[in-house]
Amino acid sequence: MDEQMERPPGRQREGNKPRLLSPELSRRLRRKLPPIVLVSVVVAMSAFLWTVNPVGGFSEPIAITLLVAWLVLFLSARVAHEFGLFAPFEYREAVTLEERGRLQEAERAYGRSIGRLRRRRTKNSSDWLRHCLVRRCYVLRELGRLPEALALADELVAVCEGRDDVGSTIFAGVGRTARAEILMGLGDSRGRQAFEDVFARYADHPEPAVRQVAAFAINKLGLWLDRSGDYDGAIANYDLAIYRFASESDPDIRCAVAEAIVNRGSAIRSTGRTLEAVSDHERVIGTYADDAKASSTVARAKTELGMTLMDLGRLSEALERFNEVVAFGSNDPGSTNDLLLAQALCCKGLALTQLGRPKEALAVYETVIATFVQYEAPAAVLFAREKVAILRGDGMGSGLAG
Repeated sequence: MDEQMERPPGRQREGNKPRLLSPELSRRLRRKLPPIVLVSVVVAMSAFLWTVNPVGGFSEPIAITLLVAWLVLFLSARVAHEFGLFAPFEYREAVTLEERGRLQEAERAYGRSIGRLRRRRTKNSSDWLRHCLVRRCYVLRELGRLPEALALADELVAVCEGRDDVGSTIFAGVGRTARAEILMGLGDSRGRQAFEDVFARYADHPEPAVRQVAAFAINKLGLWLDRSGDYDGAIANYDLAIYRFASESDPDIRCAVAEAIVNRGSAIRSTGRTLEAVSDHERVIGTYADDAKASSTVARAKTELGMTLMDLGRLSEALERFNEVVAFGSNDPGSTNDLLLAQALCCKGLALTQLGRPKEALAVYETVIATFVQYEAPAAVLFAREKVAILRGDGMGSGLAG
């Protein structure tokens, strides 16, 4: 049920940049600019014709003024386009399409912007090119077009090479991390080494935002190993993230450490060492309970703890944890917490079923279906539908019908 594709640090926040113009207004501006220029040309030419017309018409000063105005407008539009000044509006348009789930259109929109920005050689265009490259790379990944995504990740690194500002360093790290993930997705053995190279390159950087890239990368490597069944390898990488960044005060890195502890607990649970897993999850809940930035991680720790308690037969305690996560997720519908809420509700349904409360479990599963069919939680909806079918099929025997 864990469907959320994790992305490099800062990527989620890119979509919240201040908008100079709304995407719809920027589209209208670009559609109307050519007609405005055309009308200006017609007016300017008409002015000259009227000037030489003996019948009369505009005076020569007015004609010259109109011509100058047209030239200024035309040159301004060309300069704006040449120096990538429309890039923020084009970028926002593509981001809006991506956020609405229209990935094919978003990919094409990013591609158009990248094509124009590649032809520019200004700092402004290079900055926007980085943003477009990283987002198109991840859209292509979501569309399953991994070789194309890999080429964009390599281009992102190349664009940032030779620049020593922090922003370029972060984007280069994001590109290298994306490359490592794509290689792992392609089954390429170089993926693991690529993750380790990112960690070695950025873990000791003086800037916290860059060290965050290293923490993210080593965490992601652990997740890949975890999913492949290499639990010991995954735990080793989570340990590396935890101990390497244990003394960090930066909020984002603290969140990365919390994620590593939760991930380690989940991997340890998979090895059957449930009591150790309980200890990790309780550590996160106790340590980060008052950390607003880590609130989603704490909620995830509660869900993982609940599932571990179910393994131990402590169903009532597990149900309490699931209820806490449901209360947390219900406060912000339609957000990134939806996946946490969907997972907690599904787990709550399981706990209620095992506690012999099928009517309540059925109501929970129906809530999942009604709530998340409109959001990106298809696995949770499918799981809930299967459980509803089972409960309704067993209804007569379990007392559900009564």
